[in-house]
Amino acid sequence: MKRNLEICRLPLSTATVAYRPLYLPKMGSLCGLSDQTLVLVRNVRRIVAICGSFLTIRDDQIYLIHQSAKDYLSDKERAAIFLYKGKAHYYMLSQALNLLT
Repeated sequence: MKRNLEICRLPLSTATVAYRPLYLPKMGSLCGLSDQTLVLVRNVRRIVAICGSFLTIRDDQIYLIHQSAKDYLSDKERAAIFLYKGKAHYYMLSQALNLLT
């Protein structure tokens, strides 16, 4: 169970703070996974399957299953498990800037 938490922590926090659904490769890149597109997409699909109670894939985009899932993951009590919103935004920005270099 602890391993699943570690695997899901970053994709869940990224999906929670993202302003729109993210495509599979973009989510993988923002989470720091391998940059080989096929491997990346396959790994992201596996992670989303593990996080199936919160995330789903439609048309190669990752969605939170429902607004209530976003509310649940955004709750201050969940900050002990997931990245604070500020940290999640910072991590997404720094990953995006790293991808540009």
